[in-house]
Amino acid sequence: MSSVSAAKRCLLNDLYVAPDQRGAGVGRQLILHCTNWALSEGYPGVYWETDHDNYTAQKLYDSLPTSREAVYIYTLQGLDLTKQG
Repeated sequence: MSSVSAAKRCLLNDLYVAPDQRGAGVGRQLILHCTNWALSEGYPGVYWETDHDNYTAQKLYDSLPTSREAVYIYTLQGLDLTKQG
């Protein structure tokens, strides 16, 4: 569930296609399969993320009826915020 839209959302994590299978439509089929599953389970769609410089993946994603969203991801690790002034 997204706290922004208060709607159920399906997250596709870690899509990976072996290098020797890339360009054969495997990634597209995996995304379509996940999307069909999500829709059958009542999700309105699927979302996923990719690195800003993963141009190969972006080419695939841009060939699908997707929309890009600009987001910023922040990571905080190994810091005790209780000691911050």
